[in-house]
Amino acid sequence: MVSTFRRALVCAAPLLMVLSACGGAVGKGDGGGGGSGGFEFGAAQEEVDAAVADLDPVTLTIQPYAASPDAAAAVAE
Repeated sequence: MVSTFRRALVCAAPLLMVLSACGGAVGKGDGGGGGSGGFEFGAAQEEVDAAVADLDPVTLTIQPYAASPDAAAAVAE
């Protein structure tokens, strides 16, 4: 008969391997940025503008979740 400890160990080992593989670059401190120097919190607006000048424009699109235009959650136009 297999002991409870051995059974727990056999079940936990594959789980730990899977979870450790999901870590990726966590904790390496590189931040995943694109190599830009960035700017400090509270920096002057000119410094922020220079740091984001080469970024592509972003378009945000929202989808209302209301089922009817008369619903309370509907987007007001």
